[in-house]
Amino acid sequence: METENDTGSTLKVALVLASIVAISKAHKFVASYFAHGLSPRQLESLSVLLDTLFPSIECPKTKEKTKEKENDEDRRATERYWTTSARDCRGLLDKIELVVNDILNSRERAELKVFLSLMDTAAGTSIFVPGTKWMAFTQQNAQDRDKGLQRMATAKWSERRKAFNGFKQLMQALIFSFVESEEDQEQRGYMNPFWAALGYPGPYFKTISREQDEQMRNDGNFHDFSDSILDPFATDEKNKIENMEFDVIIVGSGAGGGVAAANLAKAGLSVLIIEKGTYFKPEEMNQEEANAFKTMYEKGGVFTTKDGSLGIFAGAVFGGGTAINWACCLITPDYVRKEWVDKHELQDFREQGVYDAAQARVLERLGVRWDVALNPPNQILKEGGESLGYDVNVTGQNIREGDTDAAGWTSFGDRYGLKKGTSMTYLVDAVDNGAKILVGCSVDKVLYDKTSNRNRATGISGIVLGKGGKEIRKFNIKAKSAVILSAGSLHSPCVLLRSGFKNEHIGKHLHLHPVTGVQGVFDKPLNPFVGAPMTTVCTTFQKGQKGNGYGAKLEIPSIHTGLAGSVAPWSGGKRFKEEVLDAKCSTSVIILQRDVSEGQVSLGRWGVSSSVLKPPAVSYSINAEDKSNMIWAMKKAINILAARGAKIVNTTHSDRIQFRLSDDEEERKTQLEAIYKALDEQGLPKHGVGLFSAHQMGSNRMGTNPGNSVVDKDGETWECDGLFIMDASIFPTASGSNPMITTMCMSEMLSARLAERLQRERDPAARQGVSEEERARQARRQIQLIQPLITKERMVYAVCSIGAACMAWFCS
Repeated sequence: METENDTGSTLKVALVLASIVAISKAHKFVASYFAHGLSPRQLESLSVLLDTLFPSIECPKTKEKTKEKENDEDRRATERYWTTSARDCRGLLDKIELVVNDILNSRERAELKVFLSLMDTAAGTSIFVPGTKWMAFTQQNAQDRDKGLQRMATAKWSERRKAFNGFKQLMQALIFSFVESEEDQEQRGYMNPFWAALGYPGPYFKTISREQDEQMRNDGNFHDFSDSILDPFATDEKNKIENMEFDVIIVGSGAGGGVAAANLAKAGLSVLIIEKGTYFKPEEMNQEEANAFKTMYEKGGVFTTKDGSLGIFAGAVFGGGTAINWACCLITPDYVRKEWVDKHELQDFREQGVYDAAQARVLERLGVRWDVALNPPNQILKEGGESLGYDVNVTGQNIREGDTDAAGWTSFGDRYGLKKGTSMTYLVDAVDNGAKILVGCSVDKVLYDKTSNRNRATGISGIVLGKGGKEIRKFNIKAKSAVILSAGSLHSPCVLLRSGFKNEHIGKHLHLHPVTGVQGVFDKPLNPFVGAPMTTVCTTFQKGQKGNGYGAKLEIPSIHTGLAGSVAPWSGGKRFKEEVLDAKCSTSVIILQRDVSEGQVSLGRWGVSSSVLKPPAVSYSINAEDKSNMIWAMKKAINILAARGAKIVNTTHSDRIQFRLSDDEEERKTQLEAIYKALDEQGLPKHGVGLFSAHQMGSNRMGTNPGNSVVDKDGETWECDGLFIMDASIFPTASGSNPMITTMCMSEMLSARLAERLQRERDPAARQGVSEEERARQARRQIQLIQPLITKERMVYAVCSIGAACMAWFCS
């Protein structure tokens, strides 16, 4: 870590720092001042920083050279890798410009540009880089810049670490995922100058023949949704979306929305599914990591918590998270369901109840199987864990039978229909039963009327989105029976807040399953991007050190070059280049923590480009209990890697925790103890270790009354009749397992119940019975609505007030 013996004028630094603080307060000024592109000085600063992160270095000499063509190609790839600086890549600079202008929000864009501007001054450099010369970063020699960034990465002041890690993670992700223009590809013979040296082939379909690619797409048995997708620009009265009315409108097409749409459409109800993401046909999914993040992930894959300490991955495409997840099908753990029954009083989750029946239907519809071939990284987790006596299970997978090598690319869009997400299952069922779809449209608000002093959902107000999230036009659509929010834990709370609902739990109790990882480098290629990605799970530590059910699972991720680059620690340009070459022989084990910690989703102040919708802002920090359990599980993951013969083990800490393990058993034990000690000493410092989340849950949680929840046991909001939520935001707590199956099961249970209720309301012969049943249901809701008011304190106050009144009357 740094020593704060910074050179230069302390007074000057203080004055500049005060100026930065003042400017940062003037958000509107900063955002407007830096609205368009990078200035020449900022571009120069960016160029110098890129050259420091990933510099041009003389290629190390190889021991032998042959004239064989293959070895010549390898040699050229290796030389290109070493001698090419990131600043020399035109495609990379174009990609950075796109991210800055179209993906970062106004505040993030301003912060980046202020950082770049200050690094071109001596005073600004002294603020960000501890122990530096009184000289602009852009004017320093390569060695001083390299050492300066190393000190910045491990600085005591967290804001310095934040600036470094935010910049480093974004740039490293882009360096290893960007693709050159088609013209440059033809001239140079490669898509990315660094992939060949790393053993990364790029998109899977480019490794096979056109005939094979076409055959695999045909085998996918895709459904063409084109005939079911409405045209939001239609102007004729019949097809104009404003003139349409549906029984049910569903916001979102992922795990929750897809299941709900299928059940309600099958019940004979007219259903509209609204999805803000894009519908891609299989041939349009090009399997490029950078393109997939831009087009299929929330905020182009660069979404973070407000403080930037934790990256958040969420689907933003037709099919939602089911279109880009790792196909891991884990059911809700028994101890989690028991907690929901005992602590949260939700009886539907008890054993042998309606939830079990829903779960069985979901697993069958997804075709979940437990016989998918394990790729080498998953074999390491299974065999290494079992050799130590840990419980390691093969996970269920919603991947169809056949060659699964290409399954490693399904997180970039399922070009071959290998994965049975909602676009291959429930959404097909929905449109086969008459459901209609709107894509590229965001829902701003829920429309509602007051009936008998109760709010009643009547439709939605939406926006047709153009490039960069720009508003093209607004529209309203009516719903006769129900509106269902299935926009996920980030967006469903925002729709409620924009609609004016006031329940105190909206957006709160957010759980993220925070993840970090450990890496093992082996002496043979593992190619962690090939094959079904997450087919094993270690559950030994899932109940935590306290045994309270809040511990961590160990799993294997799908690692492609961009994601690997973003989380890889940096401790010098040359060392980083050396270590990245080990990627093809590496595997990561992720620590997925069921978090006690809670965060909050609120309406952000800064839009993406000129979008009229305020995006979600996430506040979240990991508490001491979760951190302790994650460190504990990290030690166990390192044990597994060591047991399977890892030559090097390391974590994602900026202040490096890395050991080359000895072949001598006693010496290796000593090394492992040293790793454990280093983990205990460092912990999980803010902006000092790679942290991310792919699971968001609980921000509109289910409960027994509005004093502890947003929705009731039927998923209906307490504040508005006919407004339901069916997504992971209604989880009472974190699920403790990959949430797709839990989300689908809850939606299956709730939407089947709603379908039955709406069917009965439409049946004239059953209207009297429904009326009585509905009155009974509403009576229960009224009791539950009143329940929070009947607190102990209020009861005492009421009794005392009545007693005082009686005493006054008696004495009068």
